[in-house]
Amino acid sequence: MHLVEVFLPLTYPSRDLVPAAIFELIEAELSERFGGVTEYARGSARGLWKTGHQLEADSLVVLEVMTKELDKDWWEEFRHRTQTLFRQEELVVRVTSIERL
Repeated sequence: MHLVEVFLPLTYPSRDLVPAAIFELIEAELSERFGGVTEYARGSARGLWKTGHQLEADSLVVLEVMTKELDKDWWEEFRHRTQTLFRQEELVVRVTSIERL
């Protein structure tokens, strides 16, 4: 079993808010394909990284899905498409092998 996490910023690089409809579109796609999705949006998820000597920050939503089979080609295409939608150079999509108890 695999746990796939998708980290999405709440704002575009311009600092304009990403419309709720964009998140709903992504959630609907993941829910349809994987039978469900969990969204962690109410907390204070924040990403920090350095650009040169400046510290950058993003407020984030994390989406999670569980899947038995990991289709890396599908996830790579999803990540590229979602990066474009969110106007990002790179989005983090990570996977962890898990064991259900």
